[in-house]
Amino acid sequence: MIVVNKNCIMKSAKTFIFALLLTLLAGGTTSCEKTIDFESDVQPELCLSSVAVVGEPLEAYVSHSLPSDEAYNFEAFPNYNEQQRKYYLDQLAIKDATVKLTVNGDTTYDLTYNADTAYYVCTYVPKAGDRLVLTAQAQGYDPVQATTVVPEAVPVAQLQCETLYDQVDPDLRRQEAMAGFDIWGIDSIARITFRFTDPPEQQNYYRLLVRSVGRYYYFSTATANSVCDVFNSADPIFYDALITRSYHSWPVYFQNVFDDHLVDGRCSYPVTVESRLRRADFERYIRLELQSITPELYEYLKSIRHYEMGNRSDVYADPTVIYTNVEGGWGIFGALNARPVTIWLQR
Repeated sequence: MIVVNKNCIMKSAKTFIFALLLTLLAGGTTSCEKTIDFESDVQPELCLSSVAVVGEPLEAYVSHSLPSDEAYNFEAFPNYNEQQRKYYLDQLAIKDATVKLTVNGDTTYDLTYNADTAYYVCTYVPKAGDRLVLTAQAQGYDPVQATTVVPEAVPVAQLQCETLYDQVDPDLRRQEAMAGFDIWGIDSIARITFRFTDPPEQQNYYRLLVRSVGRYYYFSTATANSVCDVFNSADPIFYDALITRSYHSWPVYFQNVFDDHLVDGRCSYPVTVESRLRRADFERYIRLELQSITPELYEYLKSIRHYEMGNRSDVYADPTVIYTNVEGGWGIFGALNARPVTIWLQR
């Protein structure tokens, strides 16, 4: 799993200063507005991004930052993934960096660049409790490093699921279709209840993944997946006062990453969520993961969602700082551990 840091953007060399100077003069009052351009010698910095997933070989992205006025607006184009990848490979990716991983202070792995995926990869497979230090350096940039500790998994128990009729809001579907978002949901939802026990006497952080999948045919014999990660819940652990509007169908005041301040040390805490079922020709299921995540990944994911809430075209809006734990540069190095559960549903 790779997370690309949206904050690989430096402050623009041009800063807008809005000053209204009120000067009382004999015979009248005048005012003026002045924009001051600042010379800046700020140089691009390395961006290092990786999430260590237990059971999967470690991968990392290495790129460089851009001034904000040179950033590419991916969201303005319909072929988001294709254009994002091409721009990343052509303009941002650093393909000759020296990337190393040190595990528990005594074993070092060299990561090599894979041209097919644009990842740096190695043979190390993360395990719970491992302390990881990831470093990168490239010609013309200051070296960077980040540290994380792989968390223990917290399993789910007493899982139950029922399907219910729930008609899709026609207005919402029309809006989503116009925006190029989800149009594959059907008029049924899965209501899932499970329990988990929060480890006591320590701060714990989680992300809940509820992925609804429907498999279907196209061109008679080819198959594809209809996938959606959006879900909702009335449980207060998901409440976030800064999420003041719906975004890509996610509910208002809702965030699927949370800490344990409401459930600290609770034994068998119950959670109920609802996920819309997908169109399917031959298979339909829901993948549920209660992911134990590192504090760094928790802060990063929350800041990304808050960034998405902001009006990025408004120069008067308060800026959103996207979290980074990379020393000397930008990016995120975190870890997650989960025990996935698959719920098979009738087609």
